[in-house]
Amino acid sequence: MIPNQEIKEKIGEYTLDSVLGSKSILKVDTNKYVFYNRSQYSSADAIKKMSKFSLGKNILVGTDWILEEYVSFDNHKPSLYNMILLLKEIHKEKNLLGQSLVHGDFSSLNITIYNNLTYVYDNEHVHWDNIYVDLGRVLLRECNNGKDIFDVFNIYFQNIPSTKILREGLMVFCDWQHIIRKEKNRPYVDIPLLRKKKILDSRDDLDSIINAFKLIDYPNKSFL
Repeated sequence: MIPNQEIKEKIGEYTLDSVLGSKSILKVDTNKYVFYNRSQYSSADAIKKMSKFSLGKNILVGTDWILEEYVSFDNHKPSLYNMILLLKEIHKEKNLLGQSLVHGDFSSLNITIYNNLTYVYDNEHVHWDNIYVDLGRVLLRECNNGKDIFDVFNIYFQNIPSTKILREGLMVFCDWQHIIRKEKNRPYVDIPLLRKKKILDSRDDLDSIINAFKLIDYPNKSFL
């Protein structure tokens, strides 16, 4: 957490006509607000739109920071079913280009149950993009077997996507993962590109594409 004085020096005081509906001055109080960095690949208007699905409502979005209301909570991991229902609602939000609102880091680590409702948090990567930016993350991190994968498809699509759409979508996810790993200087930065190549070279059936995506035949998967 950035110290309160540093927050004040960085963002000072703001007139929040558009946020609060009247001329009000917000003085940053770290007991009431959470201040954190946003990705250079995030979108300010997308972050504001995500507020309706977020645990802490958005207050302000700066060039490289986000200010949200602080909510104290115990993290309760949602079921896969509830995660996908939330994701469907998020993806219904579209921009003028027809792109979907995406979280960019959608996993059980950034989702919780609060007052019996499912919310996301940690919105630093939120932007407009292909739905597989989020779906790929779920398939990779939250699905432990074939049943989980089919459950995701059936809950989200009510059917199984074509191999063409699935292949293209998962490659979009791989490109996105490569971008954010580079931005964060994370290890195994080229692993998403390995996944992408495996997907591209896989046979044209669902099992082969999923196995390539999860690097089933790769000898060392400690990076997964």
